[in-house]
Amino acid sequence: MKQRILIIGIPTSYHRTELQGGLLMGYFLEKGINEMTFVGSTTISDFPWEETLTTFPWENISNYDVCIYLGHQRGKSSSTSAPDRTWPILLPEQISKSQVKVISDFVSEGGGFVAIHSSCVFVREGLTNLIGGRFLSHPPVHNFTLEVEDSTHPMTKGMKPFKVTDELYFTEYDPSVQILLSTTWKKGLWKAKKTGLPWGPDTTVPDPKLLSMLWEGTWKGKRDFYTRLEQGEELKLPMVWVKPHGKGRVVYIAPGHDLRTFLNPKFLKLIERATLWASHSI
Repeated sequence: MKQRILIIGIPTSYHRTELQGGLLMGYFLEKGINEMTFVGSTTISDFPWEETLTTFPWENISNYDVCIYLGHQRGKSSSTSAPDRTWPILLPEQISKSQVKVISDFVSEGGGFVAIHSSCVFVREGLTNLIGGRFLSHPPVHNFTLEVEDSTHPMTKGMKPFKVTDELYFTEYDPSVQILLSTTWKKGLWKAKKTGLPWGPDTTVPDPKLLSMLWEGTWKGKRDFYTRLEQGEELKLPMVWVKPHGKGRVVYIAPGHDLRTFLNPKFLKLIERATLWASHSI
């Protein structure tokens, strides 16, 4: 496995990407990959970042085969988005529009892009379009199973279903993406609130650029989705999807909230395969 990997992680109090990225670097080192750069944030100054968003030479991004983006974009403070939380939420640095364009151009010219979990939260428009979808909300952390939807794809060939303990992300996504892994939202697991789901945006107008849809049919608006959840319908939700972007390849992986998932060998194998596929290595 010969790769040149750029890892970008912007940590918050609830998405400790400095730990996730460090774990990934150790995993890839064991696979014989030693050409890696970890770009972080000055938000957590006591972590020995190799580079930060402001110091990384973005003009050299073409030296890499694939970019792994762990998120997270700037969110709201705990007083407005999670009033029940007493601990502070670190507000991360914001990736700039020019940096998003550099990444998008890199992928368009044949680079790989693997976006994980909160990479689709509070994102800029260009990054939303690159990933192919965005976060709506999630229920509390619980156990669920990732089921294989396409066993013929190089990423999932021979892969068996596996369980994770994670945040189950509800997303809106471009219907043209190819869904590789999914999970089923079971009846009675959790009830939604009509005014919005906990820890998510309270909005009801879908993004027209994404032509959002549920797997079972056209999505006519987020409130319809909330109503279906409240009524306890079983919904099949995408957990991993892939899409082209120019000459490049994009992967989005919805799980990855904390180390409970990143320490799962099957999840690490999924990221390894995603990295290989995105860089045109399989």
